[in-house]
This record gives sequence, structure tokens and C-alpha cells, in this order.
Amino acid sequence: FTVFVQHDVTRAVIGLRMLRVISCIVQDHDLRLVLLAGVLCLFACVTAMSLVGRSRSSAGRMQLAWIAGAGFVAGCGIWATHFVAMLAYQVGFPLDYDISLTVLSVLIAIALCSGGFALAVTGGRPLAGGALTGSAIGIMHYVGMAAVRAPAREFWDFRYVAASLVIGVLAMALGMRLVMRRQDLRGYMLGAGIFTLAIC
Repeated sequence: FTVFVQHDVTRAVIGLRMLRVISCIVQDHDLRLVLLAGVLCLFACVTAMSLVGRSRSSAGRMQLAWIAGAGFVAGCGIWATHFVAMLAYQVGFPLDYDISLTVLSVLIAIALCSGGFALAVTGGRPLAGGALTGSAIGIMHYVGMAAVRAPAREFWDFRYVAASLVIGVLAMALGMRLVMRRQDLRGYMLGAGIFTLAIC
């Protein structure tokens, strides 16, 4: 009986946390900008996966150029999704951003995405490459959050932080593996969809 009660309590707590996340999105955000962030993210991910596909059919410097292009598009897409969603957040007091940390956040995303794509394409390690690309999502986001300047104290629930990092890394590892196993449009679109969900 105790096991069943604990199981029900655990499910209730998880349900309450999910409701908190959903209510934050619905009540505290301009949903038009949230939708725009999602659309930008999808376009960036489709473009990045297309460039990864082109890199697979190239060699030498051209392959590296396609990989760098994919990393640039993916990194900028992650960054744009994050900052448009931040603009959507209706916090009720003025927000400012530290320019150096903001620039650092986009550079981190570009570098990690480029490294992840290179590891997957030229290194033949799609899971590791996807995981590195997925880490770009969380690292960029939290560096971007550190750039926020507001007349308020911030408190972090590290369970949510850990969950967001794990989701991004695992989803992109799976997405990159699917992309690397196939060389058709469906494979790249599936990878782009998983990449989009990982970021969102």
C-alpha cells in the first residue's frame, strides 16, 4: 500500500511541476512571440540538417565548410529561439542584458554545434556528436540567462536545470544518429524535428 501511495504522490508532484511550466508559458509569455521563436527554430534546424546532408556528400575543405555552415546556422538558431522567447516573457519589470555574455552565448552555441556536427560527420560518432550539439542548447541557454540583468534575485531549481540539459543532450544524440543512418530527405526532416523539439 505504501508503494502505491508513494507512486501516486510522485505522479502528482510531477503533474504539478508540468502545470507550473505550462502555466508560466501560457500566462507569462506573449504567445505570438513564443510561436515565432518556434518557427525560427524549425527553419534553422531544417537548414542545419540540410547543410549536414551536403557535408556528407562532400570531402576535404568543402566538407568542413558545409559543417561550419551547419554549425553557424544551428548555433544562431538556438540563440534566436532563446532570445525571442526571452522577449516574449512578460516579467513586469525592465530587463537588460550584459552584451559580453550575450555574445559569448551565441559563440558557444556555434562552436559546440560545429564541433558536434564535425564529430558526427567526419569522426563517424553520431551519438557523441549529437550529444555535443545537444549540450550547446543548455549551455547557450544558461549563459544567456546569466546575461540577464533585472531588479530581482534569481533562484534556480537545479532539478529543472538538470532535466533540461539531459533532454537536450539525449534528444540530439538520438536525432543525429537518425540523420547519420539515413541519407534521404525524410531522415534529415526527422532529425530537424527532433532538434527543434530538443531546443524548444
